[in-house]
Amino acid sequence: MTSTPAHRLLLSSATRAPAWLVTAVVAAACGVVGALLLPAALAAAVDTAIAAARRPEAGPGAADLVLTRATVWLLALALTVAVANALSELAAGCAVATGTAWLRHRLARHQLQPVLPVRRGDPGDAVSRLVGDAAQAGAAPTIVISLTSAAIMSVGALIWLAMLGWQLAVAFLVGVPVAVLLARRFLHQTAGHALHYQRSAGQLSGLLTDAAAGLRTIAACNSADRETSRVLAPLPQLAMAGRALWRSQSGLAWRAGLVIPAVELGVLAAAGDRLARGELTVGQLLAAAAYAALGLSFLQQAGLLMRLSSAAACARRLCEAMSDAPCEPGWHRLSPGPGRLELREVSLSADVAGGEPVALLRDVTLTVPAGATVAVVGLSGSGKSALAEVAGGLRVPDTGEVLLDGWSLAGIDPDELIEAVGYAPARPALHGATVAGSLCYGDLVTYSQITAAARTAQVHEPISRLPEGYRTPLAQLAVAGGELQRLGLARALLHRPACWSSTMPPPVWTPSPKRGWPAPWRPRCPAPPGSSSPTGAPLPPVPTWWCGCVTAR
Repeated sequence: MTSTPAHRLLLSSATRAPAWLVTAVVAAACGVVGALLLPAALAAAVDTAIAAARRPEAGPGAADLVLTRATVWLLALALTVAVANALSELAAGCAVATGTAWLRHRLARHQLQPVLPVRRGDPGDAVSRLVGDAAQAGAAPTIVISLTSAAIMSVGALIWLAMLGWQLAVAFLVGVPVAVLLARRFLHQTAGHALHYQRSAGQLSGLLTDAAAGLRTIAACNSADRETSRVLAPLPQLAMAGRALWRSQSGLAWRAGLVIPAVELGVLAAAGDRLARGELTVGQLLAAAAYAALGLSFLQQAGLLMRLSSAAACARRLCEAMSDAPCEPGWHRLSPGPGRLELREVSLSADVAGGEPVALLRDVTLTVPAGATVAVVGLSGSGKSALAEVAGGLRVPDTGEVLLDGWSLAGIDPDELIEAVGYAPARPALHGATVAGSLCYGDLVTYSQITAAARTAQVHEPISRLPEGYRTPLAQLAVAGGELQRLGLARALLHRPACWSSTMPPPVWTPSPKRGWPAPWRPRCPAPPGSSSPTGAPLPPVPTWWCGCVTAR
């Protein structure tokens, strides 16, 4: 079980809640024992009733007493099985929830490490692993418990059949090899299909997340049809893998539908022969039929077998995402500097499910002098956001290095890096109780510093028009998308990093006819072609297929 990293991960997640896991196992064991005793109790009750009917001289009182005891024992077993199954489901659910939470926390902690010297997958695929794969992998304990219970029940049923007569056991064992081969073949087929399905779903999620992030760019370029085709490109592979999974399950179902009745018919024929010879009672004949059905219960777990294959595939995908080891300790502290940013032969690629990695950046060399602003303009998918993320330290390049004042970002202390590099995303997430609290989140600043940053980002007036101004609770905040982005911009400016990067769309960056460019981005070097000086004269808007900006202080 612990031979591969995926198996070790599943075992670790299963042991996160040992008390619940033990409870589920014990309850499942009680349910199996009760289920195996039920046919015997039913046989005893039937035989008692038949015997009482054949011996009226014993008196109705004695016969009723014996029959009542058999019936009470039968009902007690049925109640025990029901309670045990319910308790097992409850305990298994709690164990699965704990294991799933542990897997998600572990994956999230790994993904949120400040610096990883490796390539990371796209955010959509990471979300798919975090939400879907972790849940399916976390369900592995309850699947294993159910399959183990079915296997033990099958062995127990075989033993009971042997106790009723060796002919019954032989008739049952004739069909067991066929059933085992069917289950093995099913697992072998679904393992690859499940992994391919999960990878295709992750690729689809990644493309959809990427398209959602560039929604304004898509609308501005009128490229909805093209983006739809791009996002839905993995759909045929996903459909193919899904159909293959269901074909495998349907194949097992109809083959099992032939094997199970054949085995039960063989067992009943052997039992009927013994009944005709007086070696079995009518109740034992009924018990034999029940034990034959219980013995083949593992073959009826096609759904669980498919879920187990999916859980193993999801565990492998989680291991792939967590296989990147973080940098070893040994950071150096960043000395105060002007904020010169350099990219030296930087290359970055993104993983694509079922194919080769796609190059986002290739041998990019860029120097941003202190006090300069660089805007990157290009079509969707050309690598603008990837460049801004690499420059901001959010993604680590496959090759090459990013330097801030001569120091590689990969070697800077994470706490220093957070203070030195700022990032203004297109969809900022605001935290805190109020607007002012969200702007100064994590820092001790004065009210005048907050308002100064808001004025610089040209969002002071919208905030002032709010009912409570900067004290407006975030829960009551109602602003447009562009104003929300300017709030994120003000938050980034308030921390005054040495260097910062942004992937904001055009509405935030389009210069105002009255004010021109926002102060931090007024050209300190030659103005863009066709633009006027930053004195307030009208400036042409930034192209709608913008967007990446890197600023060095």
